[in-house]
Amino acid sequence: MSSSAPPSRFGLRDFGPAYLIAAGHGASHWITGTFFLLLPKIREEFSFSYAEISLIGSIYYIGSLASNVASGPAVDVSGRRVVFQVVALLAVGLAMVGFGFASSLVLIGVMGVLIAAANNLWHPASMSYLSSEYPNNRAFVLSLHGIGSNIGEAVGPVAAGAMLTWFLFSWREAALLNAIPALVMGVVFIFALLPKERQVEGSASRSVSLRAYSTDLWQMVQNKSVLGLSIMAGFRNMAQSGLKLFLPFYIVDVLKLPYAYAGIALSALLIGGMIASPIAGAYSDRIGRRKVIMIALSASTVIIIGLTFVGNGTAYVFGISLLGFAMFAVRPVLQGWMMDIVPRQMAGSATSLMFSVQSFKSAIMPIIGGLIADQYGLAAVFYFLGGLLLLANLVAFLLPKEPTAAEAAD
Repeated sequence: MSSSAPPSRFGLRDFGPAYLIAAGHGASHWITGTFFLLLPKIREEFSFSYAEISLIGSIYYIGSLASNVASGPAVDVSGRRVVFQVVALLAVGLAMVGFGFASSLVLIGVMGVLIAAANNLWHPASMSYLSSEYPNNRAFVLSLHGIGSNIGEAVGPVAAGAMLTWFLFSWREAALLNAIPALVMGVVFIFALLPKERQVEGSASRSVSLRAYSTDLWQMVQNKSVLGLSIMAGFRNMAQSGLKLFLPFYIVDVLKLPYAYAGIALSALLIGGMIASPIAGAYSDRIGRRKVIMIALSASTVIIIGLTFVGNGTAYVFGISLLGFAMFAVRPVLQGWMMDIVPRQMAGSATSLMFSVQSFKSAIMPIIGGLIADQYGLAAVFYFLGGLLLLANLVAFLLPKEPTAAEAAD
């Protein structure tokens, strides 16, 4: 699949595996979206306090962080990228099945950890696979990968909510039914992609010895571009997490708009991102990563601060869609830049490093944002988010020169 010449078109013949992996990513995030939607129903059934149900969320992020740290090295040392994608899909589906049968807070928490760990096991394997197979179109295929997660995370909660509201299913039945997409995709991967992995084993997907891996890992963590990109991604993801958390509160408590507007705004954020990701990814493959990132981050900063001066609900939703367009455009470009500068055999570990930084900063954002909101008001939270995007832009400006397209593809 990997070649020196870029494919002539973005159709199934050239990009079939990329579209399939995007679908698998969507199935994985279908599970995570469903998981969080079911928590209020679980709290109601078990009469948990808010502190107890919030503990499940904290435990979930611990599972994400732990998986991010371990999964990249495991992928790189083994070289079996498709195998790990299959394991991730089957594991996240089976963990959701176990979640549906859980009968105590402890078991629910354990299943939450497994869901988070399996979901994050997916990323190093899939992103390193895409980077290796499409060296001339890295950001584009990674944007497809991101679109898959956005669709899955949007559709999963809608499906689960419909089951609970209109079909009167219990949360357990909803959990079991929503495990099906991941399990089905796992089986599809076994027959569609797993046999092909053996054909590329020993080249882009080669495994490495532990000694060679340790040497490569040490060189990678000393690379200023790798560390800088991870820090920049952390600031951007911190702003994104804060936006998702505090946007509904701002719409309802400050703008005094109905809850429906909050839901529409969150959907507009994702839709804007889904439109922007492939455009930004493909464009950055042609003109370079830094230019696209700095333009998108600058636009995001201006929009997120400007929205605090908008009081009309329709105008605000429109502004949120523009914010999603600019903010989510950065994600595949960042990932493509990281894949450009690390050796192919270290792509999984580089992904783990980036996602670990993102997970850590996402976990502390609610604490910081809550303190700011209590002390200075919700508008101040959005100024803080704008400041985070400015910091990300500053890091992008200070990063060493990015490799050319020819250098990155080698």
